[in-house]
Amino acid sequence: MITLKNSRHVQTTRNIKRFRSCRANTGFSLANLDDERIYRESIALIDRILQHSWLAQLWKKHMARCRLMKVFYFQ
Repeated sequence: MITLKNSRHVQTTRNIKRFRSCRANTGFSLANLDDERIYRESIALIDRILQHSWLAQLWKKHMARCRLMKVFYFQ
C-alpha cells in the first residue's frame, strides 16, 4: 500500500478525487479540506462561465453598434 504524506509525492493533486479524504497520521479526517477544494473549484467554474457570458453579451452589443454606425455613415 502506498502512503501519500503530502502533495509533493504526486505531480498534481487537482486530478486525484478525494486526495485528502483519508485519515491523517494524527487520526483526524481531512475530508473537509477536499470538500472545500471542490467547493472553491465549483465557484471558480461558475465565475468563469458568468464572465464568458458577460463578455459575449458585450461583444454582441458592440457589433450591433458598429452595424448601426455603418448604416448611418453610408446613407
